[in-house]
Amino acid sequence: MELKITNVPIDAVKPNPWNPNKQTDRQYEAEIESILSNGFVMPIIVRKVGDTYQIIDGEHRWRALKDIIDNKKAGAGNIATLTSNKIIPTIVLDVTDSYAKRLTIILNETRGRADFTMLGSLLAELAEDFNDDLITGLPYTTAQLNELISINDFDWSSLDVDTNDDALGSHEPQAFRIVVVLDADGEALWKNVVEARKESLPTDRKDVAGALIKQLLMEAGK
Repeated sequence: MELKITNVPIDAVKPNPWNPNKQTDRQYEAEIESILSNGFVMPIIVRKVGDTYQIIDGEHRWRALKDIIDNKKAGAGNIATLTSNKIIPTIVLDVTDSYAKRLTIILNETRGRADFTMLGSLLAELAEDFNDDLITGLPYTTAQLNELISINDFDWSSLDVDTNDDALGSHEPQAFRIVVVLDADGEALWKNVVEARKESLPTDRKDVAGALIKQLLMEAGK
């Protein structure tokens, strides 16, 4: 299959009705920031359906670029050309309904997840170059970004965690913070786990994470 980038009218592109991938408001805002700062550098994947192009992958990039074009926002790289011509770079595939749906899932779910220790180290390094501009285009709030950068300063070797029941009961508890940045799906999963265990967890929200982690450690040691 030969792949080539084709510019098509952005108003001829339509989202598919099955995409399970959702963005938070901050993630969408960051999408626009990234495109304005760097140009539209990643074509969306579509297929021809009648007179339209149905999105297989890249709905959020399409929505962000459409927002930029509709509001005539100025940006770097190819933004001026895309805005004046009202076009979007695409890769057009000739695939069936079932193949398109499966490909949407594959492209959504095989991108991997960040190792937060490595991510924190990388962000700390970039903070020296970008300073206050670092957050532009990143899908984090300022508080989340600062928490991630602070991971780089933590001495992970100081943690001595033993999952044996006896060990958990015989050592003095050691206080440390665990920072997790959740996307919409991760937040939903967290809420489901907490809801399923709510009878055994404290009512004070500040204590829930610690109690849940302790439960999971003890279960892992059995």
